[in-house]
Amino acid sequence: MVNEMEIIALVDSDHAHDKVTRRSITGLLILVESTPVYFLSKRQGAIATSTYGTEFCVMKTTVEEIQSVRYMLRYLGVKIDHASLVCGDSHSELYHAG
Repeated sequence: MVNEMEIIALVDSDHAHDKVTRRSITGLLILVESTPVYFLSKRQGAIATSTYGTEFCVMKTTVEEIQSVRYMLRYLGVKIDHASLVCGDSHSELYHAG
């Protein structure tokens, strides 16, 4: 069994980035022991009417991807007991995914 590894996610969103469709942009980077293992930058599927809605959408995506990374690491025999840290630029999106 490998020692436990730290998983950190860096997230951000840009509310109503696209001036024509008013769709927001999601940005996500997942690090395992300071090594980037997953990157995502895409336009959100729904039009959010507020910054809070945009941040909520990016957090949903982030938690789903962290769960996938944690599952993959456990499958490879890596010990994962502690929560993963999610860092963003807004107090409304700070969260520990576990």
